[in-house]
Amino acid sequence: MHPFRLGKRGSTDVGTKSSHTESTVADLLTKEAKANSDFSLSVVTTNIAVESETELRQFIAKKLGKGTVFSGTGNVAKLNFIITEATETPLDCYFCLLRQLPDDLEQLVGDADVFNGDDEKDSYYSQEYVVCFISKANGGLDLFRPDLDRYCEGLLPLLDSHLKEVSKRVTDYLARWHDDALQYICRCVARIGQSLQYLIYVALSDTQMQIQGADENFASDLKKFQECCSLSELMAASSSDTKSSQSDLESLSADMSKILSSNPIPDVILEVRENKCTFNKTDCTKFCSEFAQSLLNCEQSAVLLRQRVESYKLKVIQDMNSLKRLIQQAENDHYALYRAYIFLNENGNGAILLQHAKLEYQTDNTQDACKVLLVLEEYINETGGLNVVAVSVT
Repeated sequence: MHPFRLGKRGSTDVGTKSSHTESTVADLLTKEAKANSDFSLSVVTTNIAVESETELRQFIAKKLGKGTVFSGTGNVAKLNFIITEATETPLDCYFCLLRQLPDDLEQLVGDADVFNGDDEKDSYYSQEYVVCFISKANGGLDLFRPDLDRYCEGLLPLLDSHLKEVSKRVTDYLARWHDDALQYICRCVARIGQSLQYLIYVALSDTQMQIQGADENFASDLKKFQECCSLSELMAASSSDTKSSQSDLESLSADMSKILSSNPIPDVILEVRENKCTFNKTDCTKFCSEFAQSLLNCEQSAVLLRQRVESYKLKVIQDMNSLKRLIQQAENDHYALYRAYIFLNENGNGAILLQHAKLEYQTDNTQDACKVLLVLEEYINETGGLNVVAVSVT
């Protein structure tokens, strides 16, 4: 059994029409902190004993009372009390605050006659819930926090806004949390087998993938695995300070446009037939092959597999930073340009690194860096390209 708990917090005033149009971030944080300091917490549904539930409720209330828990983003903390006889302490507890706004909120906000901002009756309230998932210590809940956040969001459409009853769908959904939010990685590795390297290449290169012939559950697992291995969020975070304005983007040079339009990555089709997965394009790098083999050789534990995934993603980010430094140096140093070529050619993952560099400079209007990328790519194409295996499966 994987313990879960769904609790309900007292309704929270989330503002008036004017607060949605004029509030600052500070105002919203102040309102959220106030809600965190004055609330009631009741249980909606759980699969743990009453005694343990009471302790867990007190634990969550203390966390919420500190005013540092905000809706939509989960947290992981240690529990030092027993939940079931089969568990030992300490335990890991993931908890996430969910906010369900009124179904007619858009209509209310758009109705000027309903809101004037001068009376409490003009306020509208949200229903708030706290979802808790509990696992043994070092159970990997922190590693899977993005998956658990998305899983919690999927619960909201199942909840009755007035909470007149807790449907079996809600209880069943909560009971599946460990299998749906963590175990997908084991199922993908086991079922795809040696073709896993191609799926990893698709994920790391942010290639669009069409899935044909898979049932709904396996298609969902594949999408989760692709998101798990993707670098898009990490790359966006690392380049957030270098984004240019729209006017800058409109002034991109012809050379830059040439770089961005060259060698586009086509969509990949994954066909599932009789439990066999076949890719129509099997592009792969040495790095992706090693990445996949490491997962296949690993003990089939969701936590261990996710740790390896994060380790390889970190290696890509480190290599990406090294490439960016070389590109920057190459703006004034021809030898650094040569070293950038050697680095890409010998790295084992040069094609993916170059692709991400091109995408990143799409939002960074640095003409010198654009010229470096153009020269690099032209020379790479003249010398036979990078070490990428591309085999079309018929």
